[in-house]
Amino acid sequence: RISTSVALINSGMNLNLIIGPLIGGILFEAFGPEGAYALISALYISSGVCALFIRVSRLTEQTRESVWRLVLGGLRYVKVQQALWAGLLVAVIINLTGFPFHTTLMPIFAKDVLGTDARGLGLLISAFGIGALFGSFALASVQNMKHTGRLLIVAVIVWHASMVVFSTSTSFPTSLAVLVVSGMAFSATLVLILTVLLRTALPEYRGRIMGLRVLAIYAHTFGSLSSGGMASLWGAPVAANINAVWGVTMLGLLAFIAPKLRRA
Repeated sequence: RISTSVALINSGMNLNLIIGPLIGGILFEAFGPEGAYALISALYISSGVCALFIRVSRLTEQTRESVWRLVLGGLRYVKVQQALWAGLLVAVIINLTGFPFHTTLMPIFAKDVLGTDARGLGLLISAFGIGALFGSFALASVQNMKHTGRLLIVAVIVWHASMVVFSTSTSFPTSLAVLVVSGMAFSATLVLILTVLLRTALPEYRGRIMGLRVLAIYAHTFGSLSSGGMASLWGAPVAANINAVWGVTMLGLLAFIAPKLRRA
C-alpha cells in the first residue's frame, strides 16, 4: 500500500499545479506583479496562522541521540543499501535536469518560443499539472506494484524525452498535449522514488531516509542556475535538450553501477 498512499498524497500537490498557474496567470494580467504577489503573500500568512492551530500529540518515546548522530546513522545505513543511495541519486538527477524544465525554462518557452502571455504560461503549467494529477491517480489504483525500480527508470526517461519533443514544438496545442505526457512522467517519477525508498528502508530508518530525500531537492538550485545560463546563451530549447541528454546519461550510468535499483 506504500505506492498507493504516496500517490494519493502527491495528488494534492498536483492539483495545485492545475489551479495555481491558472489563477496566477489571471491575477498577473489583471493586477500586475505587485497585486499578484500581494495576494500570494496574504495566502502564505493565512496558512501560517492556520498552522498555529494544529495540535500535535506528544510522542510516547523520545530518542536521546543527538541530531548529528541520527543523521550520521542514516548515512551509514544508506551507504550499505544500494537501492537507497541509488534512489536518492535519482532524486538529485531529476532536480538537476528535470525540474528546471517546468520551473525555470517554461516562462522562456512561453514568451520566446510560443509567443504567449502570462495566461498562456498558466495554461502550459496547468496542462503539466493535469498530466501529473492523472499520473498520481493511475498509480494509486495499482495494487501490489511490482518492478518499481524499472518503472522509475522508464518514467525518468519518458519525462526527459518529452522535454526534447516539447522543445521542437512551436504549436501551442501541441505543446499542451506534450506537457500532459510530461506531467504524467513527472508524477510517476516522484511517486516511484518514494516507493523505492520506503519499501527498501527499515521502519526505524524511514524518517531519516525521507530527510535525505528532502535534501536532494537543493540540487534544483544548481539545475536552475545552469539552465538559466544555458537559456541566456543558446535559448530555452537548447537548454532543455542538454538537460534531457545529461539527465538520461546520468540515469543510465547509475542504473549500470547500481543493479539493485532495477530490481527494487
